[in-house]
Amino acid sequence: LMIRRPPRSTPLYSSAASDVYKRQPDAKVKFFLTASTEARAQRRYKQLLDKGIDAIFPALLRELDERDKRDHRRSDSPMQPASDAILIDTTELDRSEVLEQVLKWVTGALARER
Repeated sequence: LMIRRPPRSTPLYSSAASDVYKRQPDAKVKFFLTASTEARAQRRYKQLLDKGIDAIFPALLRELDERDKRDHRRSDSPMQPASDAILIDTTELDRSEVLEQVLKWVTGALARER
């Protein structure tokens, strides 16, 4: 996730992050959100069940682990944070706690800019 002056805020997802960091190096605040594979699999498992979709947790865990390995090893835009990105581990955080951390960093960056 990168924050630029509105309206140029750019939410990023795993497959695009590394590439967009390169195209927008002037972003005032860059975030790289991460979580353990187990936590992400638990979240996905719950999402699927809430939608009424049958899911098998060990299979989801294995698929996420395999995708992570591919994403980190690919030669074209491997998944990695920008060198100046703020790393937020969301493993033990809910959405409001993540948002609170992001807003704290953005507010600080905007205050320093004035």
